[in-house]
Amino acid sequence: MTDNFTVWDVKFTQFNSLKSREEKLKFFVNFAVLSPSSHNSQPWKFTVRDNSIEVSFDKSRSLPVGDPENRLAYVSIGCCIQNLICVAEYYGYKTQLVITNNRLSSRDPVAVVKITPGTNKVSRKKDRTHLATFISKRATNRGKYKAEALPRAIGSMLKKAVGVGLGIYFISDKEKKAKVVDLAISAGIDAMENKAFREELARHVKPNITSSKTGMPAYGMGIPTPISFLAPTMIRLFNMNKAQSEKDSKTIMTTPLFVLITSEKNKTSDWVKVGLAYQEIGLRLTRENFVSHPMAGPIQLSSYRDEIKKIFSAKGYPQFFFRVGRPVNPVKHSPRIPAEEVTVN
Repeated sequence: MTDNFTVWDVKFTQFNSLKSREEKLKFFVNFAVLSPSSHNSQPWKFTVRDNSIEVSFDKSRSLPVGDPENRLAYVSIGCCIQNLICVAEYYGYKTQLVITNNRLSSRDPVAVVKITPGTNKVSRKKDRTHLATFISKRATNRGKYKAEALPRAIGSMLKKAVGVGLGIYFISDKEKKAKVVDLAISAGIDAMENKAFREELARHVKPNITSSKTGMPAYGMGIPTPISFLAPTMIRLFNMNKAQSEKDSKTIMTTPLFVLITSEKNKTSDWVKVGLAYQEIGLRLTRENFVSHPMAGPIQLSSYRDEIKKIFSAKGYPQFFFRVGRPVNPVKHSPRIPAEEVTVN
């Protein structure tokens, strides 16, 4: 395993050899960095205190074109906070999350996760089913999904992950799914008409053999290794979404369930809460052998945002749109920056 993938090999038993509180809190960050992020930009950094971990936005890894408001960055940070909370509670700690409600300067933490010793211990039986054990197994799957209806219990399971101030909506009806697919394809094509967007995306798409710790290896998009070396150039020069729209449409249409998360308000704290919800959803799906695939276009482009809200008959601000299903083929993980490189004392 190359250096940019070793973080995925984190072992729960490593915790047993740690002595100091600082070492243990830093260990939790190994799981936080396994979170998803737009373009796999990983816009987070961590400061370990005596009884807490501060999570901040590293603006050097922002996406000025694709995410001009930094909304997706804060969603990504919410995802990594959820992993922190999940793994701390796995080891019997109590956690308390404090989210800053205002738009922040670069020096302010987005949130503080207070971590204190607890009395609850995870039983051996629950070790195998605790959501923390699925953090390193979760992966975004952009491929085809199996043509099977999802159990009704899936909807109820996903609703449990959504906190106060958020809403969650589902579409599984064939006619509405077709409308969603058309909208998603059109949004993707329109996004790629922007040359600056293509340039930014091209910098984050990597050949399948890469030493980069950020960005997306092309295998995640179904591109074979020989062609993957050309992928960044092709994305930079051409609207690839337009070129492969028919293929993409067929792939996305295999989706049994589309999901939209909304919020009552549209503040930084709401974006973080969306990330908390989505990451818990991702872990719950992974535990049941399902996968998900976020699709940002219909939300990021204002001309499509109202339309997707209408199709879902949703209330509030549309924040996060994704597909859910059982994958036809598994996918490899994407690289990560090791925890020690994004953690300060």
